[in-house]
Amino acid sequence: MKKLTLKTEDGCRRLLAIFLVILLLASCVARVVQTDGGKIKVEKVNFDSRGASINAELYYPAYTSDRDSLPGIVVTHGGGCTLGVTKGMSQELARRGFVVLNVSAYGTGFSDQPIYDEANQGQDGFNMMVAINGLYDSLCYLRTLRFVDPTRIGTIGHSMGAMRTLGAAAIDAGYLTFNDIMINELYNEFGQTFTEEEIGMDADTLAEERLNDDQLAHYNSLKEANWEVYNTRVKAEIPLGIGGGMSPLQSEVEVAGYTVKRSIQTNIAYMSGDFDSMFGFQNDNTNAAWYEENFKAGDWYSIDDVTASSINLGSFNSIDIQSDVGLAEAVANRTTRLVQSTGRETHSKEFFSSSCNATVIRYFTQVLGYNRGDLGAPGSDPIADSNQTWLIRAICNFISMLCVFGIFIALTGLLTKKKFFADVVCPVDDTVRAPLNKGRFWIFSALAALLGFIGIYMANKNGLFFFSPSRWLPLGRTAVLTIYFLIVVSIGTLILLACYFFFNKKAVGDLGIKNLNVAISLRKILKNLLLVVILIGAGYAVLSISEYFFGQDFRLWMAGLSDMKVEWWTVGLHYFVILFPMYLIISAGVNFTIRTDLPEWQDTLVTVLVNSVGVWLCCILNILIAKASYNGTLFSSFICSYQFVFWVPLTTYIARKMYKLTGNIWSGAFLNAAIITWAMMSALGVNDDYFGPYAISNFFNV
Repeated sequence: MKKLTLKTEDGCRRLLAIFLVILLLASCVARVVQTDGGKIKVEKVNFDSRGASINAELYYPAYTSDRDSLPGIVVTHGGGCTLGVTKGMSQELARRGFVVLNVSAYGTGFSDQPIYDEANQGQDGFNMMVAINGLYDSLCYLRTLRFVDPTRIGTIGHSMGAMRTLGAAAIDAGYLTFNDIMINELYNEFGQTFTEEEIGMDADTLAEERLNDDQLAHYNSLKEANWEVYNTRVKAEIPLGIGGGMSPLQSEVEVAGYTVKRSIQTNIAYMSGDFDSMFGFQNDNTNAAWYEENFKAGDWYSIDDVTASSINLGSFNSIDIQSDVGLAEAVANRTTRLVQSTGRETHSKEFFSSSCNATVIRYFTQVLGYNRGDLGAPGSDPIADSNQTWLIRAICNFISMLCVFGIFIALTGLLTKKKFFADVVCPVDDTVRAPLNKGRFWIFSALAALLGFIGIYMANKNGLFFFSPSRWLPLGRTAVLTIYFLIVVSIGTLILLACYFFFNKKAVGDLGIKNLNVAISLRKILKNLLLVVILIGAGYAVLSISEYFFGQDFRLWMAGLSDMKVEWWTVGLHYFVILFPMYLIISAGVNFTIRTDLPEWQDTLVTVLVNSVGVWLCCILNILIAKASYNGTLFSSFICSYQFVFWVPLTTYIARKMYKLTGNIWSGAFLNAAIITWAMMSALGVNDDYFGPYAISNFFNV
């Protein structure tokens, strides 16, 4: 192992090469898995419907041509995310032969924000709760692909994306049944009048009774034209992770001069985990929309708006369209409704879940009648719901991300041995450290762990609404939560540092602050900053290579680093300035006590565990309490903060390791602030407020 050491230039070079090779190999394996060994083509696409480009990933079987006619599905993320979080679901649907368009909504990732979206939401009075944000435009784009069967298109959105896809479905499919449309043709085109009871009768029968031969021929031509449009409207919709009261299930429409209530004309399946909004799904709105006072979750229903009634068709897991004629007819008529659990999971786990993927796969297999071929057709070869490979790709992407951090450390070791950066390394005098008092050490360690617990608990409780996003700080509320957490931890760390200083002064007559090397020259501070700029540049360069050759970013669940639009770098500077002083304080707390009685790797491990266990414990308690006694609320909702389980130990490790390499806390603070800024900018996106294009984005156009 002497050849793999940070103490020599050769050792640093070897480590650098090893991390780079592992990263590229992991990205390559991830691509093999994502493309199912080359059987699926995955490409980045951009399309512009209203003066703003939408960025998406398009998945479809290799060697597809315009002679094929495959069912298509639009997939989208929730608030504070980009298409990166829905890669797993998209991959699994694509393995079944679906054409999948995995979309970053307007204003997130590489997608622009138009002046107005499909719901006329934009720079004037933007309301995230009703903005469609590109999902209808995405649906229209998917329908233009010549190898997509326009009669078999579905959509799925998670959380805020669920509301957006429902809004898109309402625009696309509308609320008028096909019979309503033809009754209106008789009313408007032929001047026929009806009683309120007659508008519920069969339009074709009424036409045959009332129209002459020429009129009937014209009626039939209108019917054919209307059917061509109606039959290509979105056929199935999954709102994932939202309650039924948050969606436009029904609306009043005009039929032959009468105002009546109708449902969205598409098959709809509400899905969520047991510890999510499904808990409160059964309410007056959804009961009315189902025409059933006590509908049974997990069962297919077929609704009838004319008679205001519904029929229970049977269990989601027991019947299918091949064996059940009633279900097949209801699906064809776009009248099915379903409420289905995806398993014992919380909100954000729904897009990182094999159980959820299996439920989604089964639903689309049924309503779109497809799984590697039309169901029941000769030569079709369906893949079981449980046969999933997405997690292998996710693990490979995570390995790549870990390698990036290894590259940061190895490159720091190498650069600080070069003449230009040599004076970044500051002297450390162990004689001014108080002798180790193990009892006091573990008391302070327990307080540090408690601080992490309090910080994440308070952030989960209050952080999302600490302040509202603005033009200066435009990221979604998940970024606000991060800032809240760091403020709490920074304040607690200052208190702990005051105690450290007191005991150190009492023991050796010195505060011990000198060893942190806070008061170094401006020149050294700037060199530390330049060092970190080089590290981030190297990391982004490696990411670009991985993206270019293998189409992979660095991600695990909600924690990720991906490529960014040019203007995100300028916006990121605002967050970097805010995060840096807090990470400087935290780095001081992490590095004040060094265990010289332990090998360095053990001391580092103890430091990481001490500073992370509070967050981990809070997360574990949240899950255990939910599984023991869930009543609709969580002990500490990790909806937007699961990534802290990873980022806290990582930033602690970086703070300690950079201090060991440079002898000062500036380098670690700079690097941590840069990494978390990068993570927020690339993985969260802008969702809560309007953030339109400006000069920089217009200039670079990327």
